[in-house]
Amino acid sequence: MMTIGGIALGIGMLSVDNSIVVLENIYRNRSLGGDGTEQRRL
Repeated sequence: MMTIGGIALGIGMLSVDNSIVVLENIYRNRSLGGDGTEQRRL
């Protein structure tokens, strides 16, 4: 049971960490003055 809990905790922390990275990149791109059209074309 502890192994399943550890796996669930690890996956949960990984998804939270990825969400933080995505939000930081969105904030950085917006603060640089881009409107996002260049990124969407790629």
